[in-house]
Amino acid sequence: MTPYFDDGTVAIYHGDCAVIAPQLGSFDLLCTDPPYGIGEARGRNKSRTKLARAKDYGDAAWDDAPPASWLLDMLRARSRYQVLFGGNYFTLPPSSSWLVWDKENGENDFADCELAWTNYGIALRRKRHRWHGMLREGNEERYHPTQKPL
Repeated sequence: MTPYFDDGTVAIYHGDCAVIAPQLGSFDLLCTDPPYGIGEARGRNKSRTKLARAKDYGDAAWDDAPPASWLLDMLRARSRYQVLFGGNYFTLPPSSSWLVWDKENGENDFADCELAWTNYGIALRRKRHRWHGMLREGNEERYHPTQKPL
């Protein structure tokens, strides 16, 4: 298995965690955005904005079901720290350390914020970063409908 990035101190793997994680031993940080099981990939993004035509990512099945609970349990058991985007869709231990991403995205039927569950043991934190189709901070190109900003 080849890391996406490896500088001798840090190795980052990019791909399906159901495939990659079982091949890893213990690791320091799990930062993941698993499918939530809400059918977001079913072409719903095509007509959700009032400002401009949304990018059409097609109609796919990758978000029809959440990951198996054994997978999330295994990932959490092997990692020291965890950040799970969409944590509000999964059964996870109580946490006071949620991360809230305020997208500043205005009037539409997209969520105003995204929640990430963490086990950091710190106070809840909010990060503001505009991310609404063509209206977003920075010049990052969008490749995926649930992409997170750098």
